[in-house]
Amino acid sequence: GCADQLPKLTVGLRFPSPAPAQGRLTARPKLGRVVSPLRSREVPAVRAGMPKSALVTGVGRTRGIGAAIARGLAQDGWSLGLSYHDGYDRRVHSEPSDVELLAVELRERGSRVALLPGDLEDVRVPPVLVDRCRAKLGTLNGLVMSHCESVDSSLLSTTVESFDRHYAVN
Repeated sequence: GCADQLPKLTVGLRFPSPAPAQGRLTARPKLGRVVSPLRSREVPAVRAGMPKSALVTGVGRTRGIGAAIARGLAQDGWSLGLSYHDGYDRRVHSEPSDVELLAVELRERGSRVALLPGDLEDVRVPPVLVDRCRAKLGTLNGLVMSHCESVDSSLLSTTVESFDRHYAVN
């Protein structure tokens, strides 16, 4: 698929010690190296002086791993496409997504940000997200997949629909 054409960023999260107050994640991603899908050798993630842009999935909240990754990338000068699904936040967190607040924060720090809503359960959505992100930010240098679908039930009480959605998204 189209995601196979993008280099993947190796992101290692380092968390401060002791844990931050109020349960907020304040991770600082350390960007690694990527392996070119066209060659078998390792290549630098981004050449010096080139614009850097990445699509980050699962960033529907101002808190959490996806938001922490986005903040770290923005601090390093990356332009970001933030993929989110408001229906997930309403279903799991019982409130709408607040990704717009994160976008404002990142833009105030000088980052270009494109908000890209979409439900990754639908197999047609990922290529559309990549295309929309490229249209708004130009060439994509990386893809960070931080989305997930949670099932808040036991194995015996999980519905077929819930299991299917969990499997499709993850």
